Amino acid sequence: MSRAQLTSTVEQNTGGAVAPFVAGKNFLANGGFDIWQRGTSSVNPSANTLLADRWYMYFNAGAATFSQETSNVPTGYRYAMKIAQSSASALQLLQQTIETSACLAFAGQNITASALVATSTGTVPVTLDVQYSTSADAGIGGTYTSATSVASGTNTASTTYSKAWNTVSIPSTAKSILFRMLANPVPAGTSFYITGIQLEIGSVATPFSRAGGTLQGELALCQRYFTSIASNSSAVYTYYGNGFFYGSTGAKLFFSLPVTMRTNPSLSLVNPTSMQLQYNNTNQGVVASGTGLDQSNGQTVGMFVNVSSGVSVGTACIMTSNAANTAIQLSAEL
Repeated sequence: MSRAQLTSTVEQNTGGAVAPFVAGKNFLANGGFDIWQRGTSSVNPSANTLLADRWYMYFNAGAATFSQETSNVPTGYRYAMKIAQSSASALQLLQQTIETSACLAFAGQNITASALVATSTGTVPVTLDVQYSTSADAGIGGTYTSATSVASGTNTASTTYSKAWNTVSIPSTAKSILFRMLANPVPAGTSFYITGIQLEIGSVATPFSRAGGTLQGELALCQRYFTSIASNSSAVYTYYGNGFFYGSTGAKLFFSLPVTMRTNPSLSLVNPTSMQLQYNNTNQGVVASGTGLDQSNGQTVGMFVNVSSGVSVGTACIMTSNAANTAIQLSAEL
């Protein structure tokens, strides 16, 4: 049975209320903020950048730090997103786009957004806004229209976690969905916390479950859009891929991806000056300006990698790092 058929069956049999932990009822990836492939903190991020997987960040005034929260979290959760507003009252925003193939089941339906929210002090108004586009895979830069709200709960965050929710009606012409969480205004010196974000078919905000069903399923879902092949703080030497020199200063390397990505990805390197090619018991630093994708089909990746000194054509090599916190990052985000 397909996901759309299962959703339709659940809707008919329950009137929209889904059993508490049905895998796949939540259409938002990483709603519990389990996955942080890009890092765990960002100070004054630019508009519509990502930190926790699949979540675009924005704030409109003063100074703010977005970070992984491990202490002030509700029972049953390990993480939340913390947004600390250190100066000036401001609007804070988290957004996630849902591609067409995943959200066609929403067309002509009522859907409910919900989240657990809290603040460090006082109260903050919270809006859970669901928007739609009639364009396929509209992405974060697409043109969206806010869906009509049918009913909503008490959408105010206080110092104790509470559930905010909003039910909206999605027209039959919808092909892409944009979910937005707006906290506004957030006073200077106030921290805002959010986790357990869910978007589901029906008019009932049911208990949170991961979109991927399990932690491993959630990771795989996030890796469909972004994959980071990275070292960590304790593993200095990391092996990324192997290949051969096709020219005296240029090599081709190949490696497989952990999951099939949404589309052919773009590539970026983190800390490339600490990356190197090893061959014949010799190391040469990678020339970042000469590194890029050769071929990719969403399952495997080929890279061009340059070094500065001449090497015999046909020599086998492997790409490594000689420092912590380096990464090959591949993005297929909307």
